[in-house]
Amino acid sequence: MKEVSAIIPTHNNERTIKQSIKCLIANEIDEILIVDAGSRDRTMELASQFARVRMIRLSADTPTAMARQIGWRRTKREFILFLDADAYLHNNALKRLIRVLRAPDLAVVSCRISCANPEKLLPHFRDLDFRLAYPEGFEQLGVIKCTFDPTICGLFRRDALESVCGFDVRYRYAEDLDILRRFESRGYRVVTVFDPAVYHYHRENLHDLYMQLYHHGMGRRVLITSLGSSFYRRKNPAIFARRLIRNVRSVELPFYSLYRAFTETAFLMGYIRGQQPHKHPQEHGRLAE
Repeated sequence: MKEVSAIIPTHNNERTIKQSIKCLIANEIDEILIVDAGSRDRTMELASQFARVRMIRLSADTPTAMARQIGWRRTKREFILFLDADAYLHNNALKRLIRVLRAPDLAVVSCRISCANPEKLLPHFRDLDFRLAYPEGFEQLGVIKCTFDPTICGLFRRDALESVCGFDVRYRYAEDLDILRRFESRGYRVVTVFDPAVYHYHRENLHDLYMQLYHHGMGRRVLITSLGSSFYRRKNPAIFARRLIRNVRSVELPFYSLYRAFTETAFLMGYIRGQQPHKHPQEHGRLAE
């Protein structure tokens, strides 16, 4: 597919990187860039087995925003697909995303997030988080406004990225929310589609889950501090409670409540520690052909 380049930021993703690359090849993408932030496992070795893959090696402390920014700047194609290294798509998903993105006022179309490892307890609960976060009637609507992370799997228009100068590399976290805000300020829409979904391997142990939510909290605080205000809508407790009852089985409810207390605590601790974004060099690293 000559109009699409795919960017996968990686860091120690040997368990899932081959599946991510294979799904892109199955979707007929012939330009795939791996932007690696100092992996110490076999991620790069495994990725190098695919002829379509080019690799960019960066230092271990490189923020994801920098990796994505470097990646898309090294391409020239009309559409840029960002895919996390622990996620995959089904066949023909890309063609459906392109059809949606043809609308001239769209900057990004992202996929509904589904769980790739639902047999594990923590990923199962994390999947419930996403199902509760999406609005009621999403499946019937088909397309909704994107309100969080379009980069787990999102197809971006190059001209829209250029109009906002891409990702703000000062953000170590929350660069995804920042670019949503900047697209909207330029009059673009960013949407999420119910189908196709992206299948994401959620964190499987408490430490990794805690750190993920902790960093989400830090990023949210940094972004709100930078803006001087919040652009997030408050949740309606009654609506949330109704959706909780509909989506969570009664036998799971006590355990899910404990899980939510844990994740909200992790987010809050990160939010308390959040500080202003630090400046980083605009681009660094070397391209491995």
